[in-house]
Amino acid sequence: MKNSKRLLGIAGEAIAENYLSGKGFKILAKNFTSAYGEIDIICEKEDCYYFFEVKSRLNDEHIKPFESVNDKKIRKISNTMEFFFQRNPEFSYDKDRKIKIISITFSQALHSFISCIKDSNDIDYKKIREGEDYNIGILDVFI
Repeated sequence: MKNSKRLLGIAGEAIAENYLSGKGFKILAKNFTSAYGEIDIICEKEDCYYFFEVKSRLNDEHIKPFESVNDKKIRKISNTMEFFFQRNPEFSYDKDRKIKIISITFSQALHSFISCIKDSNDIDYKKIREGEDYNIGILDVFI
């Protein structure tokens, strides 16, 4: 069971990476880890850095993949993002930064289409650390 979930996650991340590359995102890092957590895909496009959390599920599960990303996970991503900039000073700390969730649902037939796209507002990372509200962009894909 655990192995099949991992394979589903790997497939979802590959689909997300392919999608992002096709949309003009430059992939900077994949599976970047720190003591705080992991960021699945880190990209750059125009004057903004994007930090993607990829969630994959099978169609028979009762929640959408993005619904499993809670406040604690967002804080982990935010802290890992800060560590990324400390570890990689060649990237401009002054550019805009956005956290995005790519939500992938696999059907039995594995046909791909995008079911909805919700763009995020800029996230105030200070508010995340203080536990205030924030908006997260979601790309929800059904395959």
